[in-house]
Amino acid sequence: AEEDYVTELAHQCAITILDSRRFSEYSPANVRFQGPSQSSLQEVARRKSRGGSNGVGSESAAIIMKKLGIFPWGLQPLKLSYEEENGIKSKAIAYQTMKHGHFDGELRLSVERLFDDMIDDEKDDDDQINEDGVVLSVSLVVPKKGKKLNRKKAEKIVDSFVSSTSIISETKKTLARQRQSKSYREKITGFASSRRAIRNENEQKLEAMAADRKRRWKRKGAGRYRPSGRRIEGSPRFGS
Repeated sequence: AEEDYVTELAHQCAITILDSRRFSEYSPANVRFQGPSQSSLQEVARRKSRGGSNGVGSESAAIIMKKLGIFPWGLQPLKLSYEEENGIKSKAIAYQTMKHGHFDGELRLSVERLFDDMIDDEKDDDDQINEDGVVLSVSLVVPKKGKKLNRKKAEKIVDSFVSSTSIISETKKTLARQRQSKSYREKITGFASSRRAIRNENEQKLEAMAADRKRRWKRKGAGRYRPSGRRIEGSPRFGS
């Protein structure tokens, strides 16, 4: 129960880091990300809540990197390209480069929550996800006809964002504060009950999927039933 709760807490911390644009809190000294101020982000959130602009295109940022260009330090201006969410499962933020910078491209950061009992209807039973954790992805895409960036520098930018967006450090700090609270054990108990209910519901869905496959395979000339839903090599097909 505690392990599941810590994983969920890590996911919440990762979303908070993306929302607050704290991508370089633990970054190396040679690469920094300068995002908008907290007051600017709060103003964008207020406009969004009133149905106005969501800040796309108006939010500016910059990458400051050592030996980027001909000077000892170089600055690459960025602007927000898009921000998307997939319920409680994932969140992504993308920045695109602005004109007169050192390179052209798009920088994308995303966080995804994986469940050990996650069901994908397009996959067979044997291919379902059996992991439980949080995945942080950072990608830098440069167009073929755009201004190129040295491969080593591109890798350094991506690596610095991965290491500086420290989900583990943020989770440890949050967990340490919560353990001082009397309500910590109550949260653990409630979360465990919720996870058991979700697992039970997903198990019932898997059983229903297997039963439906078995009914379809019982048709005349359909071949022998297999739990994965795949036909045996050489078995007749429907309509043949």
